[in-house]
Amino acid sequence: MIDTHCHILPALDDGAADEEAALAMARCAVEGGVKTIIATPHMREGDYLNERPRVLEAVDAFRAVLAQKVSSCGSSPARRCISARGCRNASPKGVF
Repeated sequence: MIDTHCHILPALDDGAADEEAALAMARCAVEGGVKTIIATPHMREGDYLNERPRVLEAVDAFRAVLAQKVSSCGSSPARRCISARGCRNASPKGVF
C-alpha cells in the first residue's frame, strides 16, 4: 500500500509534532501494510511556510533518522521509501 497524503515530517505543519511522533506514525504505517509514504506537508502562507528547500531538508533529515533506527534494529520491514510530493521520486524501490 502507498500512503499518498501524509503529514509525517516532524514540526512542519499540523502533523507530527516532533521526531518521536513521526517515528510512531512510521511504525503505525508499516504495521498497517504501508510500503511507501509520500510526505505532503501543508503550504499555506501565514500558517505553514513550507517551501521546497525546507521540505527537502526535512525529508533528508527524517530519512536519516529512519535509516539509523532501521540499522540499529537490523533487517526491518520499516525499510521503505519516504518522499515529498513533487520534490523526490515516490518510488517504492527507494529506501528511507
